[in-house]
Amino acid sequence: LYIVNYFVPSTLTYKMVFGTFYISCFTFTSYVNWKLNEERYNVFLNALEAKIQHKEATERGQALLNLSRTDPLTGLE
Repeated sequence: LYIVNYFVPSTLTYKMVFGTFYISCFTFTSYVNWKLNEERYNVFLNALEAKIQHKEATERGQALLNLSRTDPLTGLE
């Protein structure tokens, strides 16, 4: 027990300093994690939007291809 008290002092100052350090580390880690999750969510939204735009462009391209293969006078392909 003496060895524990020697290496880990239980004074009020030690507890305050250790508590402040713990809270500041927790706050900083939480903030960084929040920002990283926000960035991941933005990347996800951008990828989803790009996928939707790609699908729409493919559909428009297919419609134009069908239009270009159709005879304007007879309407036959």
